[in-house]
Amino acid sequence: MAKAWTNLVILFAIFALGIFLRTYNIFETTTIMGDTGRDLIVAKHLVNSSAPWSAFPAASSRLFENSPLYFLIIGFLWFLAPSIHGVIVLFAIIQSLVIFVAYYLGKQIANKTLGYYLALFTAVSPLFVYPARWIWQPNLLALFIPLLLLFFLKVIFNKKNGLTPQYLVGFFITSNVVLHLHTATFLLVLTMFFAVLFHVFQTRYKRLAVVVTIIASLFFRLAFGFRIGHFFGVSYQFSLLATSFSKVWRNLLVIKQALLESIFLWVDDVQQPIVAISLAIVFISGFLVFYFRRTKKALFHQVATLVLLVGSELPYIFYGDRFWPHYLFSFLLIFHLLMPIAIFYLVQSTIRIRYLGLAMGLTLIILFLKSDANMLNNSMKETTLLSDIATAIGRDVRNDKKQFSIKLLNKEYGLTDSNSTFNAALWIYLEEELQTELVAINERPPTIREPKTFDILYRVIIDEYNWDDRYTIEKITKP
Repeated sequence: MAKAWTNLVILFAIFALGIFLRTYNIFETTTIMGDTGRDLIVAKHLVNSSAPWSAFPAASSRLFENSPLYFLIIGFLWFLAPSIHGVIVLFAIIQSLVIFVAYYLGKQIANKTLGYYLALFTAVSPLFVYPARWIWQPNLLALFIPLLLLFFLKVIFNKKNGLTPQYLVGFFITSNVVLHLHTATFLLVLTMFFAVLFHVFQTRYKRLAVVVTIIASLFFRLAFGFRIGHFFGVSYQFSLLATSFSKVWRNLLVIKQALLESIFLWVDDVQQPIVAISLAIVFISGFLVFYFRRTKKALFHQVATLVLLVGSELPYIFYGDRFWPHYLFSFLLIFHLLMPIAIFYLVQSTIRIRYLGLAMGLTLIILFLKSDANMLNNSMKETTLLSDIATAIGRDVRNDKKQFSIKLLNKEYGLTDSNSTFNAALWIYLEEELQTELVAINERPPTIREPKTFDILYRVIIDEYNWDDRYTIEKITKP
């Protein structure tokens, strides 16, 4: 009993650290301009039943459209905490649950000790902390990818009880959520799907219902997550595969950029070589030790499976449509989860190698915490800035009592013209200030429909890092 309480205390202490890193000074450091403002205003309108439930965010890919699921999730958060600050904090807290998921993932692979390693790593790693502090569609993958891995390993390697139906159901549900959150996870989910399908046929559970469930799940993903009609409607315009070496080379550069951004997130130039060398040593030495000194075949197979899942994203090198670094986010999450596993097996080895593992692990934790400190103190004060602007415009609108619209420009973002998605960050604060809905929500992008007829236009120019004069408001009255 005492040991169980000790385990709980350790786990909740790690969770408390994770909560602190994800919520401290969050209102002064979070990003709200751009997609985040749009997501919040859609969430608010969904709760007020003034937005279509089928509304979905614009996709960066021309071949695939996004699913409405993300807007529905943020809308549910607004229902639970109906304010801008409330949703920001609740989003961060929910993302913190990855710490518990990581703990059980470590228990599944090896034991409680590895669970603590993974929990501590996800609690402090900027790759998991930063997504919790910024409401953005791909960032939810930081929670759901580890959860998907947990269910996947439970299904494939649950030798004690055979194929357990609840884990299979959990895998189907989570894999659908992952795919609906971002279509770039398609290759990862498809790889897992075929592995599960193969495993099912190796067990005594060869009932037609299981196969039908799997096939139905696949069609559900394709039909809802990808919107097949849209795909076939535009597929003739764009090539799914790269048709030239220059396109392949550009994709390789994007992969390089994604790797560097994930490794050097919030790390200054002096620390970058240290982090890169530390990760390289941990990864290579850890898995060399793991391979040559493995004691249990099941453990080796689980870790090897994670490594293979990382490789499932490599075909994106030959992707023919637009390709962005965040398409590789799921791959990077799995890659980074392998780091504490490598450290764990270094520590489990001989005394000399054990000290190397402890030193590498401690080095990474210190660098991660220093990166977190930079993140927590990188005060942009966007929420305060937008609130001040909304208060000023709201005061003027109450006096004039005329229809109005806005045009929001940002020097730091390089915006020389406004658009409805970027304006949404100010619209949500204006709606909160004036306690009324000012824009409408479209089912299809562009999601925000601004007023078409108005008497006054407020042209707002923001210069976030000019602390003496951060914004100007120009009031333009129509003749």
